[in-house]
Order: sequence, then C-alpha cells, then structure tokens
Amino acid sequence: MSHYKSNLRDLEFNLFEAYGVDEYLGKAPFEEIDHDTAMDILREVERLATEDFAESFVEGDRVKLKLVDGNVELPPGMKKSLDAFNDGGWHLVGL
Repeated sequence: MSHYKSNLRDLEFNLFEAYGVDEYLGKAPFEEIDHDTAMDILREVERLATEDFAESFVEGDRVKLKLVDGNVELPPGMKKSLDAFNDGGWHLVGL
C-alpha cells in the first residue's frame, strides 16, 4: 500500500480560489475547458496517481532496475502504470 495521500480540495482551493485559474478558462489556449472540465481532469489525475501510479512507486522503491544490453528494465508495476498513463491519452496533454 502506498503512503501517498491526495488532497483534491487543497488543489481546488489553490487553483481556483487562491490563484483564480477560472479567469483563464474558456479563453485561448484553454477555450475548451471550463471549471467543471478542469475539475474532471483533476479527479482523473488524482485517480491515476492514487490507483495506477502509487502502487508502482512502492514497487519501484523495493525492486532494483536492471540494465540489460544497454536498456533499463522497469519493474512490472511501473510498466503497468505507464501503460495506464498512455492508454488514458495523458501523454497527449500539453501542460
């Protein structure tokens, strides 16, 4: 089990209340994103972090990487996490 604890409310407070990110949503380059869409994205990123990635980081702390023929072999859990990241299309998101 991972020690990672997410605090979605803290992220929401900082982004929307403290920093006023809503002011930029709906305008270029974020014209397709409104507050609800941004929150949906944050919730999915939280799920990805707490479900897909958190467990693989525990494994990554315990299983050494291997260098095989000049390539680094990742622990199986990390590959699973990266597959979830790519399958979700997150590698296409420009931040």
